Amino acid sequence: GNRRLGFVFALLCIITSITMGSIVQSNSMAVAFEKSFGLCPYALGTVVAVLTLLIISGGFSSVASITVRAVPVFCIVYTAVSLYVILTNASRLPEVMAMILGDAFSLKSAGAGIASYGIVRAMRFGVSRGILSNEAGSGTSPTAHAGSDTSSPCEQGFFGIAEVFIDTILLCSLTAFVILLSGKYSGEDAMLVSIDAFGVFIGRAAPYFISLSVGFFAFATIICWSVYGVEALRFLLDDYFKGEKRGIMLFLYRLLYSLSVLLGAVIPASVMWELSDLSVAVMTVINCGYILYLSGEIKSDTDKYFSQT
Repeated sequence: GNRRLGFVFALLCIITSITMGSIVQSNSMAVAFEKSFGLCPYALGTVVAVLTLLIISGGFSSVASITVRAVPVFCIVYTAVSLYVILTNASRLPEVMAMILGDAFSLKSAGAGIASYGIVRAMRFGVSRGILSNEAGSGTSPTAHAGSDTSSPCEQGFFGIAEVFIDTILLCSLTAFVILLSGKYSGEDAMLVSIDAFGVFIGRAAPYFISLSVGFFAFATIICWSVYGVEALRFLLDDYFKGEKRGIMLFLYRLLYSLSVLLGAVIPASVMWELSDLSVAVMTVINCGYILYLSGEIKSDTDKYFSQT
């Protein structure tokens, strides 16, 4: 039973790595760079695909050596610019908070909330985009955390919690406040809305700042998700392929993954959103079910960790 569920989870992880981890991220990067720099999506996709293949062919250590240094730097820069915008417009924060609370408890919002369709739609997009942002509960990030050299799984778990907080509570909230302060919060493409919002405060530098930030975070996500996909494929191959055949299959996955980066830059990502949302939803259900099943063991390990510190 456990092996079968593991097989399903691994298969879904591979699908999600190619859809959400590669195609969706590449598409976001292409939209941002075409808007800001006028860069041809085909050219960007080709360059990023080649870089992806070169990096992921080096394995987990290659991926980790890049992300562990660069991600904190980009997070700090993005946070600093966002805080600068918010603090220099602090006098308008009460107005923004009033707008947030007013819209949340308005009659229009109440009507939408009472309607079952409104609740389902809000949960569907809220939960799926939240998991896309921080991977909380989906069971994918432990693949990366498992490669750490910490002496305690509990200690590493706290890093995972901090990761979710920084990603969603901090960075996403800062972005939301900048958008609300700008007054430019309407539009179909969230990327273009963000560029326009930052443009109100930092002028012509906004497209370059947002595009470079998005480009880096998307690229870091692409190469990290390749690790998840490779480890899931290793699990699937255990019973069927050994030695050289196993190496060939892993290479073919890396090649397919890199080609999907090019594909993502030049096609609409709407279909991939639907497929990735479905695969992540099933993965999250499986993972959360096992977390509940192992909750007693988790509590015991956590109590033991705190008793030793």
